[in-house]
Amino acid sequence: MSGISKIVKSCIFLCVLGLLCGSLIGFVNELTKDRISESEYNKSFEEVIKSGITKDSIKELEVDNKVEGINKIYRGLSIDDVPCYAFMVENTNEYTTVQVIVVIEIATEDILNVRVLSGSTTHQYDNKMSESKFGVAGLSIKNFEENFEIVTGATSSSNSVRTCLEAVKQQVSKLESNVVFKKIEQRIPNINMFEYTFETKTGDMILLLKYLETTATFEYVQIITEEEVSKEIIEEAIAIANINKPKNWIKNASTDAQGIKITVVTDKGNFGEIIAEFRVTNGKIISIDIKASNEKYHKNPNYTYEGDVEDYIVSQYELGIKNVIVTGATTTSKAINYMISLVEAYVSSTGGNK
Repeated sequence: MSGISKIVKSCIFLCVLGLLCGSLIGFVNELTKDRISESEYNKSFEEVIKSGITKDSIKELEVDNKVEGINKIYRGLSIDDVPCYAFMVENTNEYTTVQVIVVIEIATEDILNVRVLSGSTTHQYDNKMSESKFGVAGLSIKNFEENFEIVTGATSSSNSVRTCLEAVKQQVSKLESNVVFKKIEQRIPNINMFEYTFETKTGDMILLLKYLETTATFEYVQIITEEEVSKEIIEEAIAIANINKPKNWIKNASTDAQGIKITVVTDKGNFGEIIAEFRVTNGKIISIDIKASNEKYHKNPNYTYEGDVEDYIVSQYELGIKNVIVTGATTTSKAINYMISLVEAYVSSTGGNK
């Protein structure tokens, strides 16, 4: 009996000891888990910064429908103030787990950076992998596959990077756009001011943006619609504006001894953009000089007027005849007539003076 009693006592002692040890481990884990989590977060944060996202702009996104392999998704601004997504993604091959950060420009969905994290590839090819962009930097994530380059000697790890990019491609298609471009209107006579209308999840948003000719980009002036929107929404809208620039607009206007000189741009030609310089005297157009155009038959011998189509249109305009269509140059004629309407609107808004 005494032997059995010792065994029972030993079992009870071991159970109590086990409970105490388990409780102690749980207590220590509870104390340290936040620190460990914070350490892991800070490491991820630092890796995203190293991948080209500015520190103060980074924000982790909570996404429910993550594609397999996508660990974290961040939003932020590049060093050029371009709104971007940064994806932390991984793939396991037969040798190792490859971890990659892929940075995507939100407005264009172009790949800005592909960065393999140090230590996530095999033996001597680690540096080659971390330095490679795999031939896809600057390409759209939608169709990077044909240009993807394998790092010599690291085929398996390179294929893992390709798989990571494919996961990002799927994830980008699942992310809902916060801003969709709708239309643009120039604020004549303030020719460098434009009203951009965007569709957001809460309705239409109109921004007043200033065009900076020196950099050919837009800067934010103010929001016209009353509803408040986040800073991130405005940043995305400006980025979208910079890839949806004006196509039909008054580019420049100045005065000299002859009157007003107005440069107009339109995309309504047969073969793309037309840039023309208008001369206005006493509120009337006296000449049109096409400075740049891809109109292949700008001096087509089949014109009903032997010469430049714009000269003929101006000659008729001076007679009070508008919207003239030259035979053999219908589209070009319509484009010039449209430009005339822009010039007339500008002259009317300024009272004939710049």
